[in-house]
Amino acid sequence: MPSDAVRRSSLLFVLVFLTASCSTHGVTPAPMTAAQSEASRNSADGKSSGLIFVTNYYQSSFRAFHLTDNGNVAPVRVIAGARTTLVNPIGIAAAPDGRVGIANYDLQGGATHAQTFAPNAQGNVAPLTAISCGGTEGHVVWGAAFDPAGNLYITSGRHQFNDISVFAPTATGCISNNRIIAGPHTTLSQPYGIVVDASGAVYTANASGTSVAVFAPGAKGDATPRAFISGARTQLDSPTDVAVDSALRLYVTDFRSNKVVVFAPGANGNVAPIRTLVGAHTRLNGPVGIAVDHVGVIYVSNVYDNTITEYAAGAVGDATPVRTLAGPKTGIDRPGQLAILP
Repeated sequence: MPSDAVRRSSLLFVLVFLTASCSTHGVTPAPMTAAQSEASRNSADGKSSGLIFVTNYYQSSFRAFHLTDNGNVAPVRVIAGARTTLVNPIGIAAAPDGRVGIANYDLQGGATHAQTFAPNAQGNVAPLTAISCGGTEGHVVWGAAFDPAGNLYITSGRHQFNDISVFAPTATGCISNNRIIAGPHTTLSQPYGIVVDASGAVYTANASGTSVAVFAPGAKGDATPRAFISGARTQLDSPTDVAVDSALRLYVTDFRSNKVVVFAPGANGNVAPIRTLVGAHTRLNGPVGIAVDHVGVIYVSNVYDNTITEYAAGAVGDATPVRTLAGPKTGIDRPGQLAILP
């Protein structure tokens, strides 16, 4: 039986390289019948008519689909090309003003670690901002999030470097005076996914720490989390991304166990989830990114299948997706995180 250290190293290897063999281990989603498709669309009454964005690691791009899209459909927007300065993007977030933020998981040490793009960006376009310092330099950058004020949060984690860097909406270039959360009291241990709730509280998934840390609004320096979810009862094994809904329930993708765990608002310590989404019918297969819309519908990106699976609000157990984005027309290839733009 491999040690925890070996198992976590294996996870990180998969997440870093998103190996070309991934897709051979996947399960091809069964096509929906016309009746199922219509039923799934009817189940989305009141749902946002916006977009869902996903990063493509190997293609150095990101793309957007309508939230109601299903099956093998082409994206409505693709951002790619030399002018974008995208290099192996993983993290993605949508700001309140419609800007899109990106974290580049660039193992080659490129100069651009994070960017923001205009709300209607399309094609081979230059970013609004391109960030190269401010806590991201020398690290491997993973996750992106925005707070209600439009500040961009970027997670970094590799070896001894574990931090969350915060940048003002217009920050660009090599920033030296931005807010950074880092230090032994933070409990950060290869922080990957990140989300900021409406109050400004910061949630991050510690991939190597099998935990989720929650920081108070405005936290900086060697801050102690106000909540720390960890322990056997949590069912966390390899958390990769986080999302919160309008009721502040916390959703966490768990990569190795192919599941989504949901915690009650204010969860802290060694607590059991209130719901778990897991089983063969879920078609979760290497879940990396997660997003939840304003009515609680859940979206998950699956790196082994190159899919985005969607689940009804309140889905629990071995629930079948109500929609699945998959196929060559989608262009989804080694998907990273997800972001919803209402």
